[in-house]
Amino acid sequence: MLIVADIGNTKTHIGLFDGRKVVQAYTVNTRTMSSVKLRLWKSKNIGGVVYASVRPSAERKFESVIRKHLGTLPIKKLGRDIKPPISLKVDNPKTVGMDRLANAIAAYERVKDACVVVDMGTAITFDVVSGKGEFVGGVIAPGMSTSAKTLNDYCELLPLVKPTKPIKTIGKNTIDNIKSGVFWSVVGLIECVIKNIRRELKCKPYIIATGGDANLLKNLGLFDEVIPHLTLEGIATAYYTTENKAATHDHK
Repeated sequence: MLIVADIGNTKTHIGLFDGRKVVQAYTVNTRTMSSVKLRLWKSKNIGGVVYASVRPSAERKFESVIRKHLGTLPIKKLGRDIKPPISLKVDNPKTVGMDRLANAIAAYERVKDACVVVDMGTAITFDVVSGKGEFVGGVIAPGMSTSAKTLNDYCELLPLVKPTKPIKTIGKNTIDNIKSGVFWSVVGLIECVIKNIRRELKCKPYIIATGGDANLLKNLGLFDEVIPHLTLEGIATAYYTTENKAATHDHK
């Protein structure tokens, strides 16, 4: 068994893997880093922990929580201890978030062809993978909750609204106006970006959505598939790929 975690800006996703298959998963607030499930997993035959992070300030707390409840398990971080098994065709590979590379690794592992991962969290990222399995770049835009919070922060009379799918486009009150604006602006963004990516790649890549807001757009025909734990899958795949290479090298 392997514990896999994706430490995000707002939420941390933690999964228990049996091989490359997720058995259980849960989400906690990155700031508080609740450890309820970790205590329940103590009885499992866990061989190690691997994680990716876009919030360095939370990493020490995460590792201390692991050690407190699970003892001296080996803890590895993608990018620090594990080199992502993917070729990067970008200007500065060191600046690419490990969560985005994990998405790309998992997507290509499934599709084995050109693909795009739309990860809908605090930010919306488009992670583009070529037909050869190379990470070739992408797009970063504000997430739905970020857009809603920005309106509240900068417009004194506008309330903070939780993004949901609106019943109608034309809202009859301020809250419904904001819900509609946030929702449909993201739909338009995704449609436009995917159209442009297809034109630049000169092919029709497979589109996978993941992240907390992906299900809100699930039935609009924007994506070929929605995979909730794709990022965790990619982190696990990177771990096992590296471990297998090391084992093969040791046997030579």
